[in-house]
Amino acid sequence: ISSRASKKILPEELDSVVWMKDRSCPSCLKCATKFTLTTRRHHCRKCGKIYCVNCCPPRTVLLDLGFDSALRLCEGCLELIKERFAHH
Repeated sequence: ISSRASKKILPEELDSVVWMKDRSCPSCLKCATKFTLTTRRHHCRKCGKIYCVNCCPPRTVLLDLGFDSALRLCEGCLELIKERFAHH
């Protein structure tokens, strides 16, 4: 048995996220990079807002916290999750 219990963001937390419509966001909400055919939009899996890949990468730090997989999260949501699970 592993000394670290596996953690997950509850499915109902992610299922209830309302994603922004792609067409409503012409640029990254954090750095204002314009989206093009080669600069793609990425939705934060927790808040549903749209960012560029640099501002919303798959967060492997979640693996270090004992999660089963990395999730694409914006910095704000990552901080909330780190606070929530860091002391468990």
